[in-house]
Amino acid sequence: MRSIRVLHGASSNNEGAGERFMRPDSCPLVKSFAGAASAGTGLHGMVDAWVAMYTCDQTRRLFQALGRITAVDAFHIQLPSTRTKEAEDYFASQVERLCDDLVSRGFSDGYSTDRALAFEKERRRAASSLRSIAMKGLLKPSDLHKAFELFQIARPGWLAGFLETAVAASKPWQGSMRIAVAGGPMAAGDDAVPGLLEAAGVTMVPLGCSGLQATLPDAEPVDGSPGWLAREYFQASRCARCRPNDQVFEYLERTLEEADCRGLILKTLKFCDLWYTERERIRERMPVPVLVLDTSYAPGGRERVGTRIEAFLESLA
Repeated sequence: MRSIRVLHGASSNNEGAGERFMRPDSCPLVKSFAGAASAGTGLHGMVDAWVAMYTCDQTRRLFQALGRITAVDAFHIQLPSTRTKEAEDYFASQVERLCDDLVSRGFSDGYSTDRALAFEKERRRAASSLRSIAMKGLLKPSDLHKAFELFQIARPGWLAGFLETAVAASKPWQGSMRIAVAGGPMAAGDDAVPGLLEAAGVTMVPLGCSGLQATLPDAEPVDGSPGWLAREYFQASRCARCRPNDQVFEYLERTLEEADCRGLILKTLKFCDLWYTERERIRERMPVPVLVLDTSYAPGGRERVGTRIEAFLESLA
């Protein structure tokens, strides 16, 4: 299995191509994924089956159209937003069913709890290394952004060692202040915020969906069964869409203080309301000033974002 997230292939060109399949007011990531999948290039052209886990109405619509767009089987899973025991049981049962379906459809010879446990241990080792690097501010923002992208697609067995070796061989980044970035996921090519913070000589602490929020859970795994792993990740999920989502705010407050951040940038995507609707609560509760950026992949967006970030950093200085 290779992880191909909705983030992959995110670009203005793919977003335009994806409007043949999705509504124009859909999330830019959803439209970009549909456009990239229809082209069948890169990672999107190397798929034998999709495991399509949807977390909102827009991803649900996207994944329902995947079979039509790509002529490749899609196995659907819903990640419930409610944090209840019933929702956890439902999610675990879906993951167990998925493993059985993959075997019955000939995509696997059988599920190995030993292989799964070994993979999970390596993944959490890589996550621990990446968290240490991010919290210490050892990499410049653009390199840190790439490191988190690697975490999502690379085999974890070599990733921890690679990250540790790369950091040891490079000159530590010396930022003038620490700025946290939270909110929706940032695709590999969506590097405006990291690039602008780097140009300003600032250390970035990524707390959002494509940052430290996605590296959990961090405890040592003890079971490789699909149901146990599903419950682990369900319980550890910290997303704005969760109901209740108090742990999201507690996580942000705690990590902002731990990392000694001077400010928080809340990066949201146009037509994706999961984080944007929480902007006022975040402004009220955070112990540092908050800049809310509602972004898109439209040409010229980087200049507008740059102007707002520059003004925000000046106000903190």
